[in-house]
Amino acid sequence: MQPGPRDRSEWPERNRAQDSGLTDREYRVLTLIADGLADHEIASALAVSSSTVKEDVGGIVRKLGAASRTEAAVRALKSGLIR
Repeated sequence: MQPGPRDRSEWPERNRAQDSGLTDREYRVLTLIADGLADHEIASALAVSSSTVKEDVGGIVRKLGAASRTEAAVRALKSGLIR
């Protein structure tokens, strides 16, 4: 029997996200921001409210020391936090 895909907790990016203080959902939101999704699209994809996404975006921006969601995504991509 072949081993299954690695657990997300083993992904190097996820470990860096944990080190930066991001929650699992914030990490998922950040990856979707980097993919170009708007808040309402992220909310739909994650089955949460737009208000929840807005709160998560605020947390991401604060934790990454960014001035905007775009800057947070760029920093995360450049640092290898997300791919």
